[in-house]
Amino acid sequence: MHGGEFFISKTPLTKKQKIAISVAVVAAVLIFAGILTTVCIVGVKSRPENRWDKIVPGTFFGELSVKEVDSGKVLQEKQKVKFVVTEITKEQYEQSDGIGTVKDVVAEKCKQDKYYKFELFVEENGEYEQLMLGKITSNYRWDVYTYEDDVYQSYLDPTPDGDRCYLLVFTDGSLQKSSYLYKGE
Repeated sequence: MHGGEFFISKTPLTKKQKIAISVAVVAAVLIFAGILTTVCIVGVKSRPENRWDKIVPGTFFGELSVKEVDSGKVLQEKQKVKFVVTEITKEQYEQSDGIGTVKDVVAEKCKQDKYYKFELFVEENGEYEQLMLGKITSNYRWDVYTYEDDVYQSYLDPTPDGDRCYLLVFTDGSLQKSSYLYKGE
């Protein structure tokens, strides 16, 4: 062989060589297809409109676990909670100045303007009493958007998964209360 020339065998390939080449080509195609599929799945799942943290409107119920803020001691008492999410207009959102209302930041990333009103009720003596939420802001943490108000230091994490739609954690005096919220009637 001299510079720039390459050698082409004049003898035909053996059956073993043909099988080895075929197996190598099929393996390369399968690996390429697997990589392409993985890239497509990751791309689709990472698009904001496919995330699991969109706000879901409706009425949701749960049973609050209660613990003391200072000691972290979990109390035996449970408390029922109702959470109502209603879609509102941009004008209603702007008039509220963010008090008990939010702009859906995930929908915004999908080029949609969606606004919601949050209402939180806890059961007292067999009746639901409304807790007046304060100004609600969005916060990006742990790869999800959460919504927090400044009165109850509430933390609301949209987690639609089957009937479960939200994780709610809030402080009521010296007690921290938390619950998953489920779609209700």
